[in-house]
Amino acid sequence: MSTDDEAMAAISRLLDEPGLYAEMVAHGQQRAQDFTPERVAERWAEILFDKVPRIAETSAFRLSRPLPLSMRQVWNVGALPPAPHEARKMAGFTYRKLRQLAG
Repeated sequence: MSTDDEAMAAISRLLDEPGLYAEMVAHGQQRAQDFTPERVAERWAEILFDKVPRIAETSAFRLSRPLPLSMRQVWNVGALPPAPHEARKMAGFTYRKLRQLAG
């Protein structure tokens, strides 16, 4: 949703369709189980103790270390492509930076 009108229409739909509302609540409660403190701690442990050490052992990572930070960022995107939401964020940042430079 990108406008107030769209948000109001969505709220009205939920009020008009109690079944849809109940379905969304149930889905939200189920999804919330992925974010319990225990589950978040498990994910952080996996990242810190499994994924990061494996990445640090790759030749791409070792070769990128002597490069300046800006070059490493480009190198890392090529070596380890970002998740789609991260790619969108990076593209938006780059776009805003280019517009700022263009003046």
